[in-house]
Parts: sequence; C-alpha cells; structure tokens
Amino acid sequence: MQADLRALKAEKSRQAFTRGGANDISAGPAGGRRCTDLPCCVVLVVALLGYVLVTLRGLIGGNVDRLYKPRDSAGNYCGIESQWDNGPTSRGSLEGYEYSTMTMNVSATTDAMMKQFMCSKAVQNYLELQIGIGEWTASDMDAYMCACCYTPCSTCSTALKQADPSADGSAAGTSALVSLTAARMTEIAGLGSTDVFNLFSSSGENGDLFSTGVMSSASHYLHSVCMTSCDTSYGKIQAANGSTSAYAFREYIYSPVPSDALKEAWDVVKLEPGSLGSVLNNSFTFKAFSQVDCPYDSVYCVPMPGIAFKESALNYCTLEIAVEVVSQLGSSVADVMASEALTDFSNGATQSLGEQWGAIQASWMAFALTGVASFVIGMLFLVFVRFFVGICVWISIIGIFLLICAFSGLCYIKSIQCAGYTLLEKGQETATQVVTFAAASVSQVASGKLVSEDLLGDGNAYRGVQYLTRYGTACQNWATTSPHIHDYYLSGNYEDQGIGDHNYCRNPYNASDVNKGSTIWCFTVDEELRWQECLPIGLDAPECEEGYAVSGQTARDVLLYACYALLGLAVLWVLVVICFLPKILLAIRCVKVAARFLATTPTVLLVPAVQSIFTILWCIGWAVGAAFLISQVPDGYTPTGWYADYGTAWEACTYDGSGDLGYPVSEVWRDETCAGPSGECWRCQPPRYMLDYYVAYVFFIYLWLNAFVIAAGQCIIAGTVGVWFFNQHKTRRSWIGRVRGALRTSIWNTTRYHMGSLAFGSFIIALVQFIRYCMKFLEKQARVRKNRVMVCVAKAMQCCLYCFEKSLEYLNKLAYIQIALLGKNFCTSAKQAFYLVLRHMVRFAVLLLLGTAIDRIGLLCITAATTFAGYLIQTTLHPEVSPLCPTLLFLLNGYVVGKLYMNVFHLAIDTSLQCFIACEEMGVDSETVPRELRRLVPDAGGKSDDGPLRAASAGPEVADGGPPLPRAERGAWSVEPEPPAEPPCRAQSVERERRIQSL
Repeated sequence: MQADLRALKAEKSRQAFTRGGANDISAGPAGGRRCTDLPCCVVLVVALLGYVLVTLRGLIGGNVDRLYKPRDSAGNYCGIESQWDNGPTSRGSLEGYEYSTMTMNVSATTDAMMKQFMCSKAVQNYLELQIGIGEWTASDMDAYMCACCYTPCSTCSTALKQADPSADGSAAGTSALVSLTAARMTEIAGLGSTDVFNLFSSSGENGDLFSTGVMSSASHYLHSVCMTSCDTSYGKIQAANGSTSAYAFREYIYSPVPSDALKEAWDVVKLEPGSLGSVLNNSFTFKAFSQVDCPYDSVYCVPMPGIAFKESALNYCTLEIAVEVVSQLGSSVADVMASEALTDFSNGATQSLGEQWGAIQASWMAFALTGVASFVIGMLFLVFVRFFVGICVWISIIGIFLLICAFSGLCYIKSIQCAGYTLLEKGQETATQVVTFAAASVSQVASGKLVSEDLLGDGNAYRGVQYLTRYGTACQNWATTSPHIHDYYLSGNYEDQGIGDHNYCRNPYNASDVNKGSTIWCFTVDEELRWQECLPIGLDAPECEEGYAVSGQTARDVLLYACYALLGLAVLWVLVVICFLPKILLAIRCVKVAARFLATTPTVLLVPAVQSIFTILWCIGWAVGAAFLISQVPDGYTPTGWYADYGTAWEACTYDGSGDLGYPVSEVWRDETCAGPSGECWRCQPPRYMLDYYVAYVFFIYLWLNAFVIAAGQCIIAGTVGVWFFNQHKTRRSWIGRVRGALRTSIWNTTRYHMGSLAFGSFIIALVQFIRYCMKFLEKQARVRKNRVMVCVAKAMQCCLYCFEKSLEYLNKLAYIQIALLGKNFCTSAKQAFYLVLRHMVRFAVLLLLGTAIDRIGLLCITAATTFAGYLIQTTLHPEVSPLCPTLLFLLNGYVVGKLYMNVFHLAIDTSLQCFIACEEMGVDSETVPRELRRLVPDAGGKSDDGPLRAASAGPEVADGGPPLPRAERGAWSVEPEPPAEPPCRAQSVERERRIQSL
C-alpha cells in the first residue's frame, strides 16, 4: 500500500509543470508542435465518407412524405401512389386523395342500439322458439344468453343495464321495441335535417349519446380516411334526396362481424318474417360516399351526420358542428360540443399561428435591435462580475450559513410547537428565550453572581431576572407607572414577593385576591399591551397543556435530531469556508481574470458564434438525410396476416413487425370488413419510420461530429486564453500585438496540429452518449412489450451512464486545455489533466462550484434582461402588434447569447486556473500573471498567499510538499532543472534601460 501511494505521488510529481522540462509553458503555450493522433483524424474522415454513402442510399430509396403525410386508419398515406401491402384499393394507390378526414365507425356507433335490440326480451323469446329449427341449437342459445349477460358466465361480470320496452313479453312491448329501434337508427342513418336535429338533441330517441358520449370520444366513433377534399360531408348525400343520379352514393348494410358473439343470433332474427326481421333488414342500412370521393369499401365511407370538416395544416381536416345543428341548437351548445371534440382548439390554434407569424414579420427591426442589446447586456454582465463577484460570493456563503441555521431553528420550533400556537408565535417565544439566556449568561459571568431561574408551580416564588415577556416585549419597571398606571402591584402590598425597583417578571398575589396569575408576568413598555406572561430564562421548552402541534413523539424527536444535524452542518460549513479560504479567494480571482479576458478579447466570442452556425447547418443537413433514411419502411417489415383477436394481433405486430432492432413496432387496427380467411378482423399497420443499423450508424456520426465541434471550440478558446494570460503583462505596444494574434495563433495550432486529438476525445464522448441512447432504446422496447423490470434496469443504466458522461466531458475539457497549452496528444493530455485535478482537487472543486453558480446566474440574467429589453423595444416600435410570439423569440435570443457568453466565460475560468497552477509550479515571476493573481504567485523562491511555492530550482516536489524525488524516480524524460534565468520581462527592462543610458 505504501509503495502504491509512493508511486502515485511520484507520478503526480512527474506530471507537474516544470521549467525547462517537457511541461514548460513559462513563455506561454508551447511552441514547436507536431501533429497529434493523426490516425484518429483519418478515421473521422473515413467515417464521414461512410456517412455520405449511407445518406445517399437513404436519398435514393426514402420518401419523407411518409413522415408527415396524413394516414388513414389502416396506415396508408394520403396522396401517395405507392402504398404498403397494395393499399386500400384495387389500384393500390391513394394518389389524388390528399386530405385526411373522418367517417363514421358504424360498429362503434350502432353498438348500443344493436345490443338494446338483440338483447331484448322479445328477441330472446323468438330465439327460444327457434331451437331445433334450422341450425339454431340449445348450445347456440346458451352462447347468446352469455353474450347478452342474461346469466352469469365467464365473459360477464354484471348484467347489461339498458331500457327494454319488451320486458313484459307482450305484443305491445315488442311493437314498442321495434318502434324505438327504428327511430334511433333513423336519426343516425336518415341524414335528413330533422333526423340530424333529433340526433344531437337531448330530447331525441338517442338522448345525450351524440351530444356527450360521441363528441367527447370522437376518435372511438370515427374512422380516419383519405378523400379528395375536406368539404365532402353528409351534405352531399343529403342534397341528393335519395337520387343516385344526383349523387352516386352507395349503401352499406350493417351486420355484426363474424367474430361477434351475437352474429349467429343476428342472422337468425334477420330471417324472421315479421317486425323483428324487418328492423334488421331496413333500419340498419346506411348511405355511403361514392367510390370517386371515398376509395374504400362502403363500410369506411359512411358519413357522420351533423359534422362537417374544414381544411387545416398539412392537409388534415378538422371537424366542426354543421350549420344546421348550430342554427337549431344554438351556437353556445354547439361550441361546447365542438370543444369537446377539440375542434375549437384546433381552429383557434391555426388562426393564432397565422396571426403570430404576421407579428414576427412586422417586428424585424425589434429583433435586430434586441440582438445588439443582448450582446451589450452580456458585456455589462461581465463588467459586473469582474467588480462584484467577490461581494456576491461572500453574500452567497453567508446566505447559505443563515439558511442552514434558519432550517435548524425551524425544525427545533416545530418539535416544541404547542397545539393552538402558530409557527410565528412559537418562533418569537423561542427567539426570546435564546436572547435572554445569552444576555443573562454573559451578565452573570461578568458579575460573578449566579441567579436561579427555577420556576416552581405558579411562579409566586420565582426570583429570576427575566425582563422580556413570552413574545419578546420588554417589561415595565414595577416602581414606575409609565406607560401603564397601576397603584396596586407595589412592594408594600406584596411584601417578600420579589417586587421592587426593577422590571423582572413576577407573579405577585395575596391569598385574598380573586384574580391570580397562572405564571410569572409583567407590565410591558408597549402602550397598547398592558401585560403579558413570561417564561423563565433558559432553553428548556415549557410543557404544552393542550398537546403539541406534531402529535407523535417519534416525529418530534426526528425534528429535534434534524435540528442538531443542521447545526452541525452549519458549523461544518464555517470550518470548510475557513479551511478553504485561500481556495475561495483563488476561485474569485480566476473569475475576475476570465471576465477581463473576455472584456479585452471580445473577438473570441466569434468562436461559439461560428460553432452555432455550423452546428445549425449540420443539424439541418443531417436531419434531411436521416429523414430519408428512416422513412424506408419495407413491406416485409409489417405482417400482412389476419388475426382473430387483439391479443394475437398485438403479439404478431409487436414481435414480428418490429424490424431488426425490435423498434418501432407495427400497430394494431381493426378492419371493419373482417375479410380474413375465417372472418378475422384484426391486422397490423406499419409505423411511419424504421430504425436499422444504418440509422444507428448515422446517429453515431451525428453525436461524434457534434462532440468534435464542441471540442474544437474549447481547444481554440483555451489556447486564446493561454496566449493572453502569459502576454497581457507586456508593454502596451507589445501587448496589443500579442493579444490581437492570440485567437489567430490558437486557431492555427488547433486546426494544424490537433484535429486528430480532438477527434479521439470526441469519439469517446460520442461512444458513451451512443450507449446511453441505446439504453433509452431498450427502455422503449421494454415499455412497448410491457416488461417493467427491463424498463427499470434500462433507466438505472441511463442514470449511471449520464453521470459517467458528465465526468468524461469535464475531464475532456481539461484535456483540451492541456492540448492547447502543451501541444501533446489526447491520452497524454488527459493523463496530465487527471493528475492535475488530483494534485489540486480542492481548487478545482471550489472553482467548479463557483463557476457553475455564476454560469447559471449569468445565463438567467442575460436571458431575462434581453427578454425585457426586447419587450420594451417591441412595444415602443410596434405597439399595435401582439408581443406574445416576438417576446418568445427574444427569450430564445437571450438564451442563445447567454449560453454563448457563459460557455466561453466558464472555459476561460478553467484555463486561467490551469495557467495559474502552471505559473505556481514553475515558479515564474509574479509580474507574468494577470494583476488579479499577482498576490498569489510570488517571485521565484518566495511564498504565496495560497501555500508553499513549488520552486523550479528545488526540482519537482511531491503533493504533500516533501523533498524532491531522486532523478531515477522522475523518469528518463525529466531533465534536472537549473536555476531559473532572469524572467523575460525583467531582462527586457534591463536591456531597455541600458540602451537609454547609452544614448
């Protein structure tokens, strides 16, 4: 163990910055660079070429129309010629049928009427008479009784609750049943104006079925179909008035699907020659749209009466209540029904979208001015941070301490709060106890005289020195009569009961007094409060006569222990602040350095700006290519069979229709034609998109290139900070030249030498992100297949990978800084960054916390200020335009600019710390570093405010400040440092003075 620790210390020392060694940057970022990790750059180029080939494959075979075009209930795309599984028509095409509208789901709509009729007493009696006649048997009758839930059976949990006019079994009852069924079906299938009115009227034969149930569950009672226009509604058939020459409508005769338990009974009753058979043969006949308007079987083309449609975005048709229904029922009732079907919301959203787009077009000048204002706000924030960051940090530190103490006090007060007392009253009482206890303790220690605060019984014998009431009001002197006059409570009237020339609480009374205090009290100095009870000095909470607000003793104990724990945390917080005070000061000064860097080198903000533009263009191009790729759903992806029930269909669609990767799965739908070999009705429909290994590849490239762009920006900014850090102390003429070339130098170093290293580091990040998204993919698969255990496992893995990813991103950022400063490859830089953090763990932790806090505050301030400024500009320039949508864009603008500033700012802070550590470890002259850090970096051989200096002349030291290691343990590459030469800036100064004297 000791050998391992010794080896670790030795390695930490080898990785330190040393003057004259491999890690010497005393004159700024290292020169003499060479290309690093070049094979990784080649791999990235090859991977991008592969991405181009895969994308071209998608462009050739894909069809992005499938991603957004409306679809019908079977999964066919409106307006597309080539459909999967030959499409819904004999032509296999829906070309020309561009609009997605809705028709009646006849089975769902007539279900209530059908069951009311088929499960009536009249039908039951008729079927009982048919047993043994034809093919109707006793077992068929038993199945019918179970289907209607007349008797308890495995498929029923309760009897059907419905009105049955034929319940008495009489001929009159049968006639009433026939009339009711015919009337209900006429309202649905008749399509006349009176029929439509009755259908949507609560006084109609269908009652509130359509005005409430159907409209609130529109998706259940309607089919999605593709048609030539949105205005094709029941009105076309209504206008024909029964003439097929006026409009070539079709007819659809309803019958239960073969799998329906009532199908056989329906067929038997349909043959009845009387009124029962007549109802089934005549009342369940519907008129359907023509084949030209609706290219489906007639079962999918039955219009829903009372509902019209209008065109919305992307060729979708939104439903609305027909004019004749509105005119007869009133607009308010129609609006309610329409809103239940989401029509009113959809139309309002469409109108609002157009209105807001017009507002955006009219506000272009406000956008331009707000964009300029956002950059000014960002610069003002940096100025504020530079001068006030110290005050803000200390306010935060003190605020956290006070907050912890406040929570501790709250827990204590809550643990002793009596029933009937408010939290404020108990808090005042407790605060009074604490204050008087502290004051009395100091006074008694100073005087050397201890006073008993014992309170026995009603307090008549109390002789303590409490001078405040229960809620903190000062007591009036007993010997005075101001502000409250009294002539009874005098020492002469109450001898030896503690009253005198003082204002201490007492409870004086004589045996003959009618009114007596229950405990100690006093007159108060408050003119509006004559007297009030007191508590003796001490910290013990008095007993609650009526119980506690928190009734459970365990709960009160938990609150009390939480109070003690929080007090300990507050003490620990103070100790941590005291111990890490130098680190906090260093963090504050690094923040000031970063703020001055951005103020003096604003051109560095072009780096994230260019990054953003490139990323936007790349994302748009990638999204287009990926859209073509994922839209290639082949016919073989989805099973084309028929299934008897939903469960069987779900199994087939979920497992067989899910492609190579198992997601997305095909969806289940019910075909109303039930044209399966044995009357099956359930089928699968394909998803809109498909994921395969090609999609996985292009997604990985997307992650890799995004991470690469971020890495390049970080390395360029870090290099710029490094050049500025080591050159800002020069004379003004030299300084201006150096700083102006800082960004140019950093861009050249990064693009010329280190693209391979950036490709390597970004590959690692992309790989971890890809694995995390794979876990997300597995979670989706498990959720579809209802595997809850796998869902939980996948989520846990995602959390672990997310934490690992963030740790890697931080280490990579530090490694990119090392690459920018030292010019080494990625692995070496990552190793040096790791040991750098290990050597200065507390410094990095404090800076990370402080930098993150400032980053969040800065982002919030810039975003809020930009939004507010944009709103003022908008309302000033265009008061007539709605500010809603422009303000949202101002918010987005402020967020983007805030991220731009704060990302650069945070990276400048981290780089400044590394440069400072390098100066400290190399022992450079304090004049080299920015003025904010000069007090912390002494001249060679001196001491700093932040600890002992690792002087180069003493050789690399171990982390605990021990003696230098032997040369053999430092590594063959390490050179023995020589006494430091005179600092460059001092040598230049001496040379300049010599030339002046010679003149």
